[in-house]
Amino acid sequence: FLKALPNYDESTPLETWLFSIAAHKLVDFMRRSGRRPTVPLMLPDSGGAVREPSGRDRRASSMMRSRESSAGEAAVVSECLRDLIAGFKAEGAWERLQCVELIFVLGWANKDVAKRLNTTEQAVANHKFFVVSKLKDAARRARLVNVNLTGMGLDD
Repeated sequence: FLKALPNYDESTPLETWLFSIAAHKLVDFMRRSGRRPTVPLMLPDSGGAVREPSGRDRRASSMMRSRESSAGEAAVVSECLRDLIAGFKAEGAWERLQCVELIFVLGWANKDVAKRLNTTEQAVANHKFFVVSKLKDAARRARLVNVNLTGMGLDD
């Protein structure tokens, strides 16, 4: 990574650049380690039918469903937040908008937000509760189960 840093082109997304470095490192490692015999992914059972090997790892279909549900959750959350923010702007609810930004985007604690906005912790908690309840309502309407809000710094 440090060797490649001087060659970083700022027009390239950072994530793409890092993944290409990782891919090259993986190819280099595989070349150094040499070819190994392959193990078939599908094992024949006693009846002659092919089955997946047993193991503790998740199946590909499970991982894909998980990825799809995460994408669905992200779409519902982003749409709900977009509507809430537009409503806050239209109503002139700037304190609520600032609370949302400091809590959800920057991950600040209620106490720090209250101090920064010169308001009470209770007011901040009320704003946070309002937004979280709207997010949960949107998830319920979209029939999402077990929505994970911890990615936004929430414990709910």
